[in-house]
Amino acid sequence: FKTKHRVRLLLAVGGWERSDHFAAMAASEQGRQRFVGDVLQTALAKRLDGIDLDWEHPRNAEEEVLYGQLLADLRSAFRPHGLHLTVTISPWQRLPPEAIEAVDAVQVMSYDHEGEHATVEDAKTDVKTLVEGGIPRAKIVLGMPFYGRDVETREAMAYRDLVAS
Repeated sequence: FKTKHRVRLLLAVGGWERSDHFAAMAASEQGRQRFVGDVLQTALAKRLDGIDLDWEHPRNAEEEVLYGQLLADLRSAFRPHGLHLTVTISPWQRLPPEAIEAVDAVQVMSYDHEGEHATVEDAKTDVKTLVEGGIPRAKIVLGMPFYGRDVETREAMAYRDLVAS
């Protein structure tokens, strides 16, 4: 499939309710190395093209530094195998220079904004924020919501359900 359609297949690790253990894992050299080894083994065994890390969210400067170290460790392990390393972040999230250097791409979650959920204006503002935060334009990927959110109740509806209705 990947070859036929010329697409990359990355494993997404983390996310909104799946980020609770990043801080403890990243705080330990042994934890980071075990994670890196496990992710590398999985990517190679499943013939993936890499991973996308979505730690929502480092809570302080120390955790941001640990995130940078984790990404640098992943980059070192991935480079000999030609694997890609990307991160998904909120537009307000800051990445240390080590993290920016380590990743191939930074996907910005340009949605779930107050007011209109996701607009072109918000997307432009989010990209500008990342550039001002030191992320090169060539590394920025715009994340798009394939769901709708009621801006008053915050309830979400999947794209397929929006189309069906």
